[in-house]
Amino acid sequence: MRPSSLAFALLLGLTSWACSGSEPAAHEGASSAATGSSGTGIGPHAAHHQGASTARAHEGQTGAAGTLEGDTPADVVAPNADPRFRCVMPALPIPRPSECATGSGYPECKWQLPSAIYSEHSWRRWRNTIPAHQYARPALVALLVTTAHEMHRLAPEQPFVIGDLDAPGPRHSTHDHGVDVDLYLPGTLMVENSGGGSYDDNFAGKSPEEVEQLRARALLLAEILATCSQGQLRIYYNDELVRTRFLRWFAERGYHSPFAAPMMGHNHLHDFHFHVSVSEDLPLLPSEPYREPPPVEPIEAPPTEEEIAASNALSSRSASPRRATDGATPGQDETPSPPQPAPTADPGREPATAAPVPAPAQGENPAPGG
Repeated sequence: MRPSSLAFALLLGLTSWACSGSEPAAHEGASSAATGSSGTGIGPHAAHHQGASTARAHEGQTGAAGTLEGDTPADVVAPNADPRFRCVMPALPIPRPSECATGSGYPECKWQLPSAIYSEHSWRRWRNTIPAHQYARPALVALLVTTAHEMHRLAPEQPFVIGDLDAPGPRHSTHDHGVDVDLYLPGTLMVENSGGGSYDDNFAGKSPEEVEQLRARALLLAEILATCSQGQLRIYYNDELVRTRFLRWFAERGYHSPFAAPMMGHNHLHDFHFHVSVSEDLPLLPSEPYREPPPVEPIEAPPTEEEIAASNALSSRSASPRRATDGATPGQDETPSPPQPAPTADPGREPATAAPVPAPAQGENPAPGG
């Protein structure tokens, strides 16, 4: 070996030794598990492969919400991430059972959606959603509070409403594996479920420009969800134009959904809300530091069918004659019907009104305010 080559090799070895000597700082509060020292950071998928096992171990032992307790994430830039969005979970006291501290997985360990008062009311709870239906896998809860924070930052005038998470029983045909949630944007989606059997067309009487603004907000929500889940999701929503634009954006970002498609049409109930499903192995998002111990609370027992019926009755007393033949069985907001494939190209014209609601299946009853 030439002298110059030998000197270079020695210098390289000394540099590697010096760098390895600084590793303990990562365990004393540095954010190397969730972000890079340069400030660019790594995203959820990079953390999943590089340090997710460590983060999950600390989540179980110390209650951190996706990163080591005490970490201070820099701006997180995930592969293919949309630079408009910052996918870092705000520091919040998230209730969870003691099983989370012993390393148990789902369903023994679930997180509960925290009260909105801790997040400057960046979201609110859907009127029919009871506390027992606000539990899910930790990664989904982290995605929801992060999405709420980003929606509030980018569209503060838009209410963001979170409905049922885990809610097995007569209200849903899904929502039983910790990966499903219903989301609402009042005044924005195709149809407004105002309660009491009232379903109003949000696009009626509005100019094409106003309808375009509403669609842009719906698209914004879908893009935040997809960015912060790295594409590991499926959304049911019936606006064809929003679906077309979202699918194009999704492909341009290079995401790949583990579902048949990242956004699909479904029954008419998805005129007024997003039904979002994520993959069961979705990794936790990095979080802002939260140094207090998380609230440790047992998971509430699922309500009985009678309790669910009573909850539904509080927000819906009668069915609207205008939609008297629509809907699912009372109290239900998810009915099993074949999904409709999403379109592949923009229509020639952008409609200024919502698409007509398809006829319900034989024997369906009007849905209440659910």
